[in-house]
Amino acid sequence: MKIKADFVSNSSSASFILLIDSTTDNFDLFVESWEHFIEDFINEHSYRIDQKVEKYKKAHEEHKKWYLERKEKISKGEASDSDKTLFDLFDKMQIQDRTKEEIQRIVIGNYGVEQVVGTAFQVLHWTSMFNYLLEDVPEWMQYAIIMENMYPGHLMKYGFKTARIKIEKDN
Repeated sequence: MKIKADFVSNSSSASFILLIDSTTDNFDLFVESWEHFIEDFINEHSYRIDQKVEKYKKAHEEHKKWYLERKEKISKGEASDSDKTLFDLFDKMQIQDRTKEEIQRIVIGNYGVEQVVGTAFQVLHWTSMFNYLLEDVPEWMQYAIIMENMYPGHLMKYGFKTARIKIEKDN
């Protein structure tokens, strides 16, 4: 059981693994092809991703404003102990401005690329609160699986012969 800020959940964390059989066994070439896939995904889905980018920017400005207000209060000696504690805990990285491209990468979700063996690669995404498959699997992973199943050969333009998904729950 996990406790989130406002509720208790019976969910567990999970790793989503996109298993790809590539046309190359060269890690750097695979990563280059993967990045091309992600760029195409972002471009094809910009109408949805841009909405998330705007939401991120708005939240970022609110965090930045909060941070700067607390910083000023502290420098003037007007901050409460709880303000000082929260300020000290606040990650200063949260107020750094980012480019649209950096924010796009943040909103689509993080991933890691690993070479399993030979032409077998995996792209991993992890979630700490696995609740509902269709909401928790990143959209780029869903897109790759749908393309693999609906349009066999579509992913070959990236050098991906096959793609399948595997989910490992961590209890």
